[in-house]
Amino acid sequence: MTKITYTVALSTAIATLSAIEGFDPEVIAKLDALRVQTEKRNATENRKPTKAQALTASLADVVKEVLAASDKPLTIAEILTADERFAGVSNQKMAAVLRSMADSVTKVPDKRVNRFTLA
Repeated sequence: MTKITYTVALSTAIATLSAIEGFDPEVIAKLDALRVQTEKRNATENRKPTKAQALTASLADVVKEVLAASDKPLTIAEILTADERFAGVSNQKMAAVLRSMADSVTKVPDKRVNRFTLA
């Protein structure tokens, strides 16, 4: 069984309701407009990344460099002080960057502090 999308569901509903005699044509017109809108929204999936996504990606590259150069797992504060390119980056933003790198970074719990290393 294939996954049904909103566009397919709307197309099926429009075809079914159009076959019913006396069905309100305004409802069919609204459903058709909704189907067109959904198709248009789905066609723009290849959008460029937002400013925040671009910043996160660039910070992730620097984090990989810092963790690769270190011989031991580092805390977020240690990562932030390891490179001058992290000037102005908050601990919260760095935590978000590390979370986005879950496939390449491993969290190592150490007492009450989390340390991070490359996977």
